[in-house]
Amino acid sequence: MKKIARLIPLLALPLAPSAGAQTIANPIVAFTNKPEHRQIVNTTAIEAFKRLQQCDTATVQSVASPEFYANFGPLNVDSKGDLSAGLIKESIAVSGCGKQGIENILTLSDKGQLKSVAGLPGTSKADPVLAKDSMQYAYMGVMRKIGQCKDVHVIDTKFDDFTGAPNPRAKFQKNGGRPWKETWTLNACGMIVDTDITYIPDETGTGISAAVQKP
Repeated sequence: MKKIARLIPLLALPLAPSAGAQTIANPIVAFTNKPEHRQIVNTTAIEAFKRLQQCDTATVQSVASPEFYANFGPLNVDSKGDLSAGLIKESIAVSGCGKQGIENILTLSDKGQLKSVAGLPGTSKADPVLAKDSMQYAYMGVMRKIGQCKDVHVIDTKFDDFTGAPNPRAKFQKNGGRPWKETWTLNACGMIVDTDITYIPDETGTGISAAVQKP
């Protein structure tokens, strides 16, 4: 299987079952407000947007409240107020060249070194582990539609809606264990393809299915 663009480097972490991002409070918020952190995150978002949109100039328009993924462990800061454990997600609205998009920047401490990388663009609710699995389904669906392609990029994701009732028996109870649907837009060798991704939480984790729309 060929490599899919935006396979998140953070997936080198030990994999844990997927769960949704959750809102966080101080002192983590204080860390995210540090000027040096803001510069790194904003620069990472701008560079990701420029690569994705093939745009020479871009600016940050707004920043959403930071979130974290509980399945990557609790959040902690060190004596300097820097993140020392856990994984933070910050959604950054970026614009340039007449285009707009959301870049999701993931920050963690790797052996004492802070790292910030671009995750999936858009409004997907999938955490990095679930995103990795989803990419494989999306890729295989696209290949069945258009044939072999060595250059596949996720250029946008969109949370569409919840598609069913809460499941009290689901392993993960973020949003009550409700199933949901997203639309992922991929650029496959120059062809823009939308893929419907459906997530169904159950007792063992979260099931994934993908259906590629007509190119």
